[in-house]
Amino acid sequence: KLCGINNKEITAQEISFQIAPRINAVGRIGNPDLILSLLSESNADKATKLAKECDNTNKKRREISNTIESEAMAIIQADNIPIPSFVVIAQSHWHPGVIGIVAARIVDRFNRPTALLARSQDGIFRASVRSPSTFSVINALEQCSNYLESYGGHPAAGGFTIKGKNIAK
Repeated sequence: KLCGINNKEITAQEISFQIAPRINAVGRIGNPDLILSLLSESNADKATKLAKECDNTNKKRREISNTIESEAMAIIQADNIPIPSFVVIAQSHWHPGVIGIVAARIVDRFNRPTALLARSQDGIFRASVRSPSTFSVINALEQCSNYLESYGGHPAAGGFTIKGKNIAK
């Protein structure tokens, strides 16, 4: 009901664009136990209450993503200089759970490999990297692995952790 698919047949399209984003949002910025509780709840009223929590979390995730995207775009377009061949932006106040979504949007907009970094509670920066098909993220991470605390991924996307003092390197 919250997804607007009341009496429709649930197809892959509804799952992909209505249900999964709400589940995904909880995993990104909330407590994943909420999803387990929702999917195992047999009481309709309790399930509705849990589903509303998921829906609200998804709305919050969208707001956070949009705010980060606006900030990143302002940084990229500041000073009217050409877009760099590889976009790297680190902000200590960004939420690490959504930076991958925003990095993908920047790649879509500028067709440049993009790494967005957010500081974790332990002071280490977590990064999400996305790229167009012409650039291998995992190869790039391997080339600079001596500066990274950890890394992983595949040609189109990856992630890493790094100490703040090593970001410029």
